[in-house]
Amino acid sequence: MDKFLKRKELDSEQNLEPDESPSMSGDQKKAKMVSSSKFSGTRQYSESYISFGFTFTGDANKPTPLCVVCGEKLANSAMVPSKLKRHLQTKHPSLQNKNADYFVRLRENTEKEATFMRKTTKVNERALKASYQVAELIAKSKKSLTVAETLILPACKAIVQEMLGPEAAKEIAKVPLSDNTISRRINDMSADIESVVLEKIRISEKFALQLDESTDISGHAQLLANVRFVDGDAIRENFFFCKALPEKTTGEEIFRVTSEYLEQGGLKWENCTNYAKLLASDEWCARLAYLADIFHHLNELNTRMQGRNENLLTSTDKINGFRSKVQLWHQHVESGNLEMFTLTKQWQGVHTAALCEIIVKHLKALEEKLSFYFSSVSTECLDWVRDPYSSASVGGKDMTLQEQEELTELRQNRGFKLRFADLPLDSFWLDTAKEFPLLANKAILTLLPFSTTYLCEMNFSSMIAIKTKYRERLRAVDEELRVCLSSIPARISALCSAKQAQVAH
Repeated sequence: MDKFLKRKELDSEQNLEPDESPSMSGDQKKAKMVSSSKFSGTRQYSESYISFGFTFTGDANKPTPLCVVCGEKLANSAMVPSKLKRHLQTKHPSLQNKNADYFVRLRENTEKEATFMRKTTKVNERALKASYQVAELIAKSKKSLTVAETLILPACKAIVQEMLGPEAAKEIAKVPLSDNTISRRINDMSADIESVVLEKIRISEKFALQLDESTDISGHAQLLANVRFVDGDAIRENFFFCKALPEKTTGEEIFRVTSEYLEQGGLKWENCTNYAKLLASDEWCARLAYLADIFHHLNELNTRMQGRNENLLTSTDKINGFRSKVQLWHQHVESGNLEMFTLTKQWQGVHTAALCEIIVKHLKALEEKLSFYFSSVSTECLDWVRDPYSSASVGGKDMTLQEQEELTELRQNRGFKLRFADLPLDSFWLDTAKEFPLLANKAILTLLPFSTTYLCEMNFSSMIAIKTKYRERLRAVDEELRVCLSSIPARISALCSAKQAQVAH
């Protein structure tokens, strides 16, 4: 009977796991678990386990038990009713009497939260990438950073809402496109590009630089640099840097800024293949300094001859004054004085005799060219146009008797003499046209011609700004330039009176 009852007990416990049999010793249980793992393999999830508050996660072929209440994960070996129930009773005793529907709802809520988090993460990642892509487009198109928030985003929302619906438009609105955000994105991309370029240059070892200094729209000096280096099986050229020159634009300052950047990037001047050795030559630098000085003086002359109301008389004075200065410089340089060339003077101790000889030859050639191009510039006979009341100004030989008589009468006219000091030169002669028509006409014919192409150059700049490569098929260039540049305004009131007024539809 005892034997029968014991077998009965074992039969009733067949539904339990072998490792949980209370009639086995510890060694027997361990041996039974090893044997079970050999034959049964990975434990699989059963839908009935939800009544214990468990679902599964991970690979379906090797599921991991997951508690829907606390989110704790158990080992695959714990995928048995007894262990799952033990977790529920010990960790969540207040829920052990809940039915399976309760845990099903918890599982659904958990899955919804996980799905929402995954979706939110993907949306955020896509929005971040889109933000960088828009920032790159703005930088490449050289547009203002505010265009992203003021134009691009509203345009995208309008298009998407019309084509795909309001829900898609809400997704577009999640892309961060404020001007500060775009600025940060551009800074991030710039730093990344800079690190890549520097690394490629370090691998290439040899590189060439191209430097140029200019001023921006605010008048600050900027040093631009491009670099050329070997990248794999090709020679690549790329933008290198743009640095401000805070104090001055001398060669020393340009060299300092460039050297600091190369040092920060781990690059050496020895690997720069273009003109690095020339910069170490004092004689070459001295000759370069003279070129900078003479071009500085020529630019000053050019600037003084530009502007509105410039005429033949004023331009002639400036050209003759510059010719006289060149002759004066010639004499001083022959005696070894380089005071008029401030940059060259800093290298005066470097082969002074040879340097002065080179400068004298160049100044002599410059005198000859000025005499060749402006050989007939003489306005002494037109001094009466500048100041008809000066005793030094006499009538020219080309003046008729009637014109000389009018000039004599004008000099005795006290009223016009008082107005001469208050009126511009052209206005004065126009004012005298009624009483002295012949003399005034001769003066106006002298002042009327253009002496420089300043206005044409200025108009070309405006045309380039209007007719860009994006508007290369523009036909109304003449009309747009006229409205843009004309000092005579349009008669808008008259234009409006000839039109039928209509509001925007």
